[in-house]
Amino acid sequence: MLFRSIDGPQWITAQPVDGVSLTLNRSLSHSPLRLTMSAALLQTETDEVGNSSTTATYLMRRPEKRLVVRLPDDAENPQFDWNGEALPVDAAVEEPGFPHQFRLSPPTDDSANGSTEHRLTIRYRRPRPDVGWLQSRAVDFPVFPEGVWIEETWWELTL
Repeated sequence: MLFRSIDGPQWITAQPVDGVSLTLNRSLSHSPLRLTMSAALLQTETDEVGNSSTTATYLMRRPEKRLVVRLPDDAENPQFDWNGEALPVDAAVEEPGFPHQFRLSPPTDDSANGSTEHRLTIRYRRPRPDVGWLQSRAVDFPVFPEGVWIEETWWELTL
């Protein structure tokens, strides 16, 4: 059994064992992150031929050292900003083996600016699907692990 102590995670077994087999799973659904975001504003614009651009802005009360987010499967040219500044390429890394899933490492020294809320902005484009305008189309947004709670969400759709 795994439990957390002051010294960190520790394993306890009922009987002595010679070894333990561990599996590392970096998929989004297994992330232990616990975070509450105060708000999300999602803005999607669709052009005359069906391409769309989405800007998703998330507000959080405390800065996070690491965030995990999965974008829609057909998302192109993702851009990530933290408090209005573009994250460097090495701070927004696509997870190997998990397409469109990114591990974000925002700067941690921006708490000195006096801001009580921090802002993550994600921008991406989605190409027009092969189906025509007469067919329905799903509008997918960035997805965070199960441990992330968003208190309020607004969505603005421009056709």
